[in-house]
Amino acid sequence: MPLWLTLTGTVVYLVVMVFGARRALVPLEATYHNRGSRFSGDMISAVLLLLLASAWVTEWLGIHALFGAFVAGAIMPKDPGFMHDLSHKLEDVTVVFLLPLFFAFTGLRTSIGLVDGAAMWFYFTLIMMVAVAGKFGGSAVSARITGLSWRESGALGILMNTRGLMELVILTIGLELGVISPALFAMMVLMALLTTAMTTPVLELLYPQRLLHQSLLVSEEEVGEYTILLPLSLPSAGPGLLDAALLVVPPERQPRVYALHLIAAEGGPLRLIAPEEDVFAPLIRHAVERGLEVRPLSLFSRDITKDILDVARVKRAKLIVTGWHKPVLRGNILAGTVGTLLQEADADVGVFLQRAPAPWRHVLVSRRDGTSDPVLRAEQNLKDTVEATVTWREDGPRVERRDERSRSAGAGGGVSTVAVRPATERRPRDGEGGYDLIIASLPPGLLELDESTLGRAVGVHEGIGVSSVLLLRGRNTGGAAQERVA
Repeated sequence: MPLWLTLTGTVVYLVVMVFGARRALVPLEATYHNRGSRFSGDMISAVLLLLLASAWVTEWLGIHALFGAFVAGAIMPKDPGFMHDLSHKLEDVTVVFLLPLFFAFTGLRTSIGLVDGAAMWFYFTLIMMVAVAGKFGGSAVSARITGLSWRESGALGILMNTRGLMELVILTIGLELGVISPALFAMMVLMALLTTAMTTPVLELLYPQRLLHQSLLVSEEEVGEYTILLPLSLPSAGPGLLDAALLVVPPERQPRVYALHLIAAEGGPLRLIAPEEDVFAPLIRHAVERGLEVRPLSLFSRDITKDILDVARVKRAKLIVTGWHKPVLRGNILAGTVGTLLQEADADVGVFLQRAPAPWRHVLVSRRDGTSDPVLRAEQNLKDTVEATVTWREDGPRVERRDERSRSAGAGGGVSTVAVRPATERRPRDGEGGYDLIIASLPPGLLELDESTLGRAVGVHEGIGVSSVLLLRGRNTGGAAQERVA
């Protein structure tokens, strides 16, 4: 095909795809949302037909089918849910069928026998040296100049030195266009395979998994900071966990907040991945409104409970606040991940069940003799922010009641302190309404905790089911954590 026709046809093709086909895909995105964010067979067929047609046009114009496939992907709607579900639908075909087929096709076109004789192996050695020096050496030196350590620079260099699928795609295109010879193609394929195969052993030599794990997580803690770890599974839970955690921060300390999102993986060690924006977005927006910074962490994990404890340890977390997403308190709260955190974490632990959104104006603090520090801190912080705080304290067999009114210049609210025997029921006074939030210390020695047990522990038999609940366990009051601290 003449060059002028290829250039003209390419311009027309791009105009049609960007301004025509792209707009034609808008109804496809609307249909996807109208069907409850699901793809039908017809919708997948339309996407595949567009992909094949675009690839055929660019191949006919004399460019390459790969370019057409790229343009078809570039004009697809960029709604995160749409792209995620479409990629998931096509993944089985591409990864299970097309990708192995491409590697097999590339292998059939590679004639290792063409690399024969001292001269050819000398050229191959030069290719390997230039390839490794260019990517490994160039990346490592550049990283070192920017301030990374030699160990980190070497790890970055060996990762950048890896060749894979795209290298083979480019080589195949070059062979088809006659830019490279079959012998050079064979040497370049061998180079791509060797540099990819050497990545794992060299990376383990330069940066062992133990050191890599620690460096991914650990960070310097500034003087006066109070580190909080928020394990996050649901995006909607983030703002409430942050509000609950801030109730426990000592007034003189600056909170340093880490949000941790763990994704279950079938194999492999704990490793860092790119943060998922959708998971952290509500939390980060809420933190900005409160003038705070949240540091998101996303990791693949084989053991979620163990990895939460590990992250809390290397981050020197003083407080872990996790959610409890059941609509009602059924079953044993102290089982599973929550129970293990309560028993084994060296930090203070909070379990938060949100039913009433912040700000909480009527809060019950259920306090016992020997109550751990986080409950006392929450009580102290609430005195300046809520209209009424009711605190309970166990003072032995007698029953005392005294009302102490403390006025805050900012809030003007009072604090009622009531001393009672355990398991005494008290409903809010007339006109008070229900509690927005109940803060309670976990009674020592509990092995099971459900709604009934919790109601007896905090002295409220009614209202647990409609109030947000924050259960706190100080680092010196629970299980294995207490033994380690001691």
